[in-house]
Amino acid sequence: MKKIIILLEAIILSICILTPFSVFADSDIYQGLFRFDTLSVKYSDGVLNRPGGNVALDNVKVLSTVGQQPSPEPEKLSEENELASLNIELGAYVTRAQAVYVLVSGLGDELKAVKPADLSVFSDSSEIEPIYQKSLGLAVSLGAVNGSDDGKLHGNDYITRVEAFAIVSRVLSQDDLPTDLGDGESFFNDIPDWAVPDICRLKNAGLILGYGDGTLGSDDFMTYEQVLLVYSRLLKYQNALPTNNLYKNDYYEYVNEQWLSETQLPEGYAKWSNVEQLSQNNAYRIQNIIGDIITEYYIGNIPPKDSNKQKILDIYKASANVKYRDSVGIEPIRKYLDMIDGIQNISDFTNVMAELENNGFHSLIPIRVNNDFKDSTKYSLTFESCYTGIESGVVKSGEYEKIEENYKNYIRTLFIISGQSPAEAEKKADLAVRFCLKLANATMDESQWDNPGDIYNVYSTNSLENLFSNMNMLGYLKKLGYNNVSEIMVYDKELAKTINSLLDRDNIPMLKEYLRASVLDYSSLYLNTEMFNAYQNYINSISGVNAQITPDAYAVTITQSLMGLELGEEYVERYFSSDSKKEIEDLASVIIDTFENRIKELDWMSDETKNVAIEKLSAISIRIGYPDYLINYTNRDYSIRSIEDGGTIMEYLIDYNKMAHNQDVTLINEKVPVNKESWTLTPQTVNAYYDRANNCIVIPAGILQAPYYSPNASYEGNLGGIGSVIAHEITHAFDNVGSQFDKDGNLNDWWKAEDFSAFNQICKQFVSEYDKLEVMDGCFVDGKLTLSENIADIGGMACVLDIAGEDNPNLDELFKTYTRTYRSVCTEEYAKMLLVTDEHAPNKVRVNMVLSNFEKFINLYHLQSGDGMYRNESSRLSIW
Repeated sequence: MKKIIILLEAIILSICILTPFSVFADSDIYQGLFRFDTLSVKYSDGVLNRPGGNVALDNVKVLSTVGQQPSPEPEKLSEENELASLNIELGAYVTRAQAVYVLVSGLGDELKAVKPADLSVFSDSSEIEPIYQKSLGLAVSLGAVNGSDDGKLHGNDYITRVEAFAIVSRVLSQDDLPTDLGDGESFFNDIPDWAVPDICRLKNAGLILGYGDGTLGSDDFMTYEQVLLVYSRLLKYQNALPTNNLYKNDYYEYVNEQWLSETQLPEGYAKWSNVEQLSQNNAYRIQNIIGDIITEYYIGNIPPKDSNKQKILDIYKASANVKYRDSVGIEPIRKYLDMIDGIQNISDFTNVMAELENNGFHSLIPIRVNNDFKDSTKYSLTFESCYTGIESGVVKSGEYEKIEENYKNYIRTLFIISGQSPAEAEKKADLAVRFCLKLANATMDESQWDNPGDIYNVYSTNSLENLFSNMNMLGYLKKLGYNNVSEIMVYDKELAKTINSLLDRDNIPMLKEYLRASVLDYSSLYLNTEMFNAYQNYINSISGVNAQITPDAYAVTITQSLMGLELGEEYVERYFSSDSKKEIEDLASVIIDTFENRIKELDWMSDETKNVAIEKLSAISIRIGYPDYLINYTNRDYSIRSIEDGGTIMEYLIDYNKMAHNQDVTLINEKVPVNKESWTLTPQTVNAYYDRANNCIVIPAGILQAPYYSPNASYEGNLGGIGSVIAHEITHAFDNVGSQFDKDGNLNDWWKAEDFSAFNQICKQFVSEYDKLEVMDGCFVDGKLTLSENIADIGGMACVLDIAGEDNPNLDELFKTYTRTYRSVCTEEYAKMLLVTDEHAPNKVRVNMVLSNFEKFINLYHLQSGDGMYRNESSRLSIW
């Protein structure tokens, strides 16, 4: 899965980096200095046209031609436009009165009920031509025009672009204009503070585009041509507003209608959503950080050996230099392939498997270090799964034949690249795939993880030897470096039994090809172009896309995968403010308090259990932005050599894996207590999570951007965005899995029996209701697979609605912001795969199903029986 994530990150960067900035044909990584603020990035139509739109570009200039003033707006005027009959040339500047006349005309019948204000209160009203008096009066009545401090309208003065757009926003404020403000700086860098809300609303509605170079041209005077273009958009916008009851039947489509109709999957993507959009934004930022390090290097500021900057620079150099990578080929893994060739018996197989594990490769029996379920202060050795090639959920769905064929073709290609003949590769790939399918079918279902007590299987060394009777298991553990092991947790014991049954001398050919496939698959991203293309083609085939990764994007992604925390420190310094951190922390505290009140009011739980639940809630640690240990972070255990000294990406990866493995060995052998302050995500990651072992929620800085969060958004907007995310993660502490762990992160039954029985009955209702949801022809949501996320979705929304309060006039904004956070498009192939592998329900379900359970939503939109968004009270879901 990590490989797929790395590939997706590289795809994101490939879309960002359409003009390469490095040279990869020789040993130099760079010729000429660059910064993003002087980089021209030309899109296919010559203007910025990225799906989702709302992505900060930092200092990137997106121009059709560098140095040439771009055309301000791309649409063509209609020659039949009646307003073109005004005696004004298209290129001439317009006055305030003229602009208001045209723009108010774009609202048509919408203003019939509005009475024009008496303009005589303004001392210069007589100077305004009669034709413009009524429209100005309407604008004054609507609060869009207020006059100046000197008591004048200044109707005959030229109007600036920002003034004109603010008038449009305020006239439309009573209509269905988008309510999420977003981050003004993400759109334009020249907006005055007073106009940020107005400009952001219009930009979200698609009514203004700006110059395309990051500026709105706020202080430029408005030309008649520009006014007519905005007028044209107003007409289209008015006509596009729902005239039916779409919001009553499909709220997700209603809110996201324009975005969904305009958004096309970028080439190479199986899915496009806010996560990909913000990841693209962060990709630019990481690119800038790396670019600055490169610039310093080429002006003579050589970073010290083993410093963060030296490591980043050397990893980037090795990754970006395609010619160098191709010259190295697959030699960095040749010795491991030779080891596999030399396997003659199970003892040999065990020794090779241990060597692969020590260097971070996939193997048949991976031994990991995790928090102990029942004592979260200590680390335990665990066996939970193994490499299966194809995800077990896909195999068990019964619809995997095409994926199996694609995977086999991929493995056969890797075997050929590694030196086998086509006929030999065909035969051996078949052995590897058949072995993988056996393992996939034996792997426990994802839903079995929902019952940690059932999979907490403690094996002593004697019982472990019996479980793996066909190999020297204790010898294997010693080769991994673990000494004096007394017990190990075997989560998937049925898989372990299957593996043991396959450890037979007769299966040596199959076991060897399985290891070969796993090593080559794991390495394919990090070797030469031929290997990388094989993997990329495989992912394209199973996801229905056609991804093409640029070398620059690849280099940045690989660098970040190995130096994520080091880059994260600079990311936080540049892009995440202490004010935002405090604001989110304060919001999280309010959510915790509200959740406590909700627990107290539960009618299905006893006071005794409520008290323990509140203790756990109060103990939740809220971690926002970045870990404290990030500051001045340096991994002193990780040292690399440059390509001039023979360093390669694969070497860097293996050395990193060795370091991580050695750290794990130390944790076990020296019985080091668990570090409960560690994060599993970098600060720049667009994600969030609840960690039940440490009873904490983590909200990285990477997700703290619009539409989830903006310092310029309203309280309700942020509540529907990042507020719902925080409440969702807190609810995970009490979902069907988290509820089995106590305040210290230990698997511990803290419930009264009758309360837990009542809780499980509600969970069964969740499963039943979600199982009924058909999202594609014949394809239904798996209520059991998605149970924990569905509980968190509905529990989180219940909490933020309590915070919003009764009769809040801005509930509409909360619901719409929440809905926009889930907008997405994806290929049919990918959607079907997610239905059987992803613990999250499809995004539309996460909106429509969730909101339809709340009376506040139903009342706000006057829903009734027969409406698609209406659920009978008896079937509405509520839990926390």
